[in-house]
Amino acid sequence: MKATSESISEKSLLNQLKALIVACITGDGHLQCKGWRHLVSFYSKNMDEINFQRRLFKKVFRIDGRLYPPSTTSSAHKLFFISKDVTKKLIKLGTPIGNKTFNPFLVPEWIVNGTRAIKSQYLRGLYT
Repeated sequence: MKATSESISEKSLLNQLKALIVACITGDGHLQCKGWRHLVSFYSKNMDEINFQRRLFKKVFRIDGRLYPPSTTSSAHKLFFISKDVTKKLIKLGTPIGNKTFNPFLVPEWIVNGTRAIKSQYLRGLYT
């Protein structure tokens, strides 16, 4: 019986982390799924934020991001997760695709109807 309760709590934690990722992309990231390009990207001057995203994606999706240093035209670090499989999973989770200023989107139903912990992680991702 203990193994079942552990797997339930692991599944609950995984869903919370997925809610956090969806919110981070919604708030400050970018999901692109166009033609052959399937990627998630984050831009930030803060390396702590970049490293946080990197650890989060490793834990949930078991992929590592490709980090690009600031360029001469931008002082932001760029973190790209290039994976067709991951972008398809994120789309199924309700992550908005493309330019969010021009494309309307809603909070995914599984988050709206989710546990208090899932809602909390989603809000955390939007506001941090």
